[in-house]
Amino acid sequence: MFLKNGSTVCDYDLDFLRRYLALIDAQLANVTDAARGCYDADQFGMLDDFESVAGLGFVACQRYLAATLGWMKLTKHIALRAGPKHAAGVSVAEVINHVANYWKHQDEWNGEAPSRQQQRTEGA
Repeated sequence: MFLKNGSTVCDYDLDFLRRYLALIDAQLANVTDAARGCYDADQFGMLDDFESVAGLGFVACQRYLAATLGWMKLTKHIALRAGPKHAAGVSVAEVINHVANYWKHQDEWNGEAPSRQQQRTEGA
């Protein structure tokens, strides 16, 4: 929820996202520390743990983007293309959206003919 009073802005969704991402960062630090002390972090699944925690962060950011689109009354297609661009020319918001979708749906993609959404995600 976004409230504005003159030049003061209160974005409750962003405040929640910041707190949630701080928890994600702390957990990523824990996984990283554990992996550093492990003989074979990949073999013991620690890299999978890192990927899972990072994926949750991308999904949290994606949820924030979706919540923001709602009150701004923007279409997702237009809004995701706005804002700063990655060096590859894709907007940062699109990268976040594609990474979140990939993380959420990667286990569903079994090599059959890809859907349009899957093609967009993999193409990014």
